[in-house]
Amino acid sequence: MRILVLAEDVPWPETNGGRIRTANVVRALASLGEVDVFAHVSTDEPAAVPAGEPARRIGSTPRTRATINRWRDLRWVMNGKVPREYSARDYTQARRDLRQWMQGPYDLAWVGNAETFVAFEPELSMSKIVDLYDLGDTKLRWRLAAARDPSESTAASARARVRRRARTAVMRVNLRRWRQLHAHVVARARAVVVASELDHERLGCADAWVIPNGYSRPVTRCGHLESRDPATVIIQGSMTYDPNIDGAEFFVGRVWPELRRLRPTAELRIVGAGNRRVGTLASTPGVTVTGYVPEIEAELRLADIAAVPLRFGGGTRLKILESFAHGIPVVSTRVGCEGLKVKDGEHLVVADEPEAFGAACDRLIGDQALRHRVVAAALALFEDEYEWGRIRPSIIACAERVIEPRG
Repeated sequence: MRILVLAEDVPWPETNGGRIRTANVVRALASLGEVDVFAHVSTDEPAAVPAGEPARRIGSTPRTRATINRWRDLRWVMNGKVPREYSARDYTQARRDLRQWMQGPYDLAWVGNAETFVAFEPELSMSKIVDLYDLGDTKLRWRLAAARDPSESTAASARARVRRRARTAVMRVNLRRWRQLHAHVVARARAVVVASELDHERLGCADAWVIPNGYSRPVTRCGHLESRDPATVIIQGSMTYDPNIDGAEFFVGRVWPELRRLRPTAELRIVGAGNRRVGTLASTPGVTVTGYVPEIEAELRLADIAAVPLRFGGGTRLKILESFAHGIPVVSTRVGCEGLKVKDGEHLVVADEPEAFGAACDRLIGDQALRHRVVAAALALFEDEYEWGRIRPSIIACAERVIEPRG
C-alpha cells in the first residue's frame, strides 16, 4: 500500500503544532504501508527525512507570495471563489513540481489543510482525506468579535472608524468564501478530519472524523508546583502568526498593567520567533521578548504560569497541551482553550476581560492549593486524551476506512 502525505510545511524538525501533527500522521500511516511526504513550504528550508522516521521520501515546492492590491481585492469581492488568503496565489508551478515528483499510483492522499487541498486537488486522482484541523471561518468569527470591542473604538478617529468598517466588510465576505471552500472540501474528499467536537459541529459534516491535536509525553517535566518570587509568566508560540501577535499585544497593553499592580515584581517572557511589532513590547517594564529559542525546555523551567491570551484563532492550542504535559498551570481566554475537554477551575483558569485575566494570573501564582489541583487534573487529562500514543490509532482507523481494496 502506498500513501501520499501533503502538508503545508515539512514535518521535521517538529518546531510547531502543524509540523508535530504531520509528523505523527506520517508515523501512524506508516503502519499501513509506504509513505511519501510532499510539502508546500514558505521557506527555503531543505526537506529531509531524519534517521528513524518512517517516511520513504520527502519533497517540497515553494509557496508563492500572495500579492494583494486594491483592484485585485475588488475583483475578489465581486466574484472570488476562494478565501482572500489564497486568491492571489498561483499554484501552477507547485502542481507541476508535485506531478514530476510523485511516484504513483497511490492508494491514499492525506491532505494537511485547506490551502494544500486548493493547491494540489487537480493532481490528486486517488482517495483523499483532508485534515481541516484549523478552520479558517472560526478564526474570522473570533476576529470579527474582537473588532467589535467597544473599549478599543471609543477614542478612534473618524478615519480609523471608516477603515475598521471597511476591514470588517471584507472579513464578512471572506467568511462566506471560507464556508464555500469547506463545503467544497467535504464534497470532494472521501473523509474529512477536524481537531475537536466543537469544530465537528461548526463544519456541519455529520461523518467527519475527530482527531485531536496532541503532544508527546516528555521524558522529564519542566514545571514546578511551588511558585517563586519573582514570579514568571510565559507566553509562547510563533510570533509571526496573527492570533499570537494580537494576543501578546493584548496581554502587554491591557492585562500586564493589572497584573503588575497586583504583583509588582512579576516578569513576563514572550517566547517564539517573531517580528518587529512583537519586539517593541520589550520596552515595557518587566517584559522580555526572547525571539526564537532552539530548546523550549529552558523557558518552560522558568515559568510559574503559562498565559494563553488569544482573542481569535482556530484548531486546538498545542501550547496548552505542552504546559499540561510539563505540569505548568495555565490561564487562558475562552478562545485560547476552545476545543479542548477542559473545565475552568479544574484543569486551568479561564478569563477574557483584561482585569479578570490579570487577577486570574495573580491567583494562580499565589494560591498553592489551586496550583496543585489544576496541575494534577491537567496532567491526567493530557495522558487520557491528548498524548500522541492515544491519538495515532484514530488516524490509522480513518485511513483504513477510506482505502479501497486494490485489484
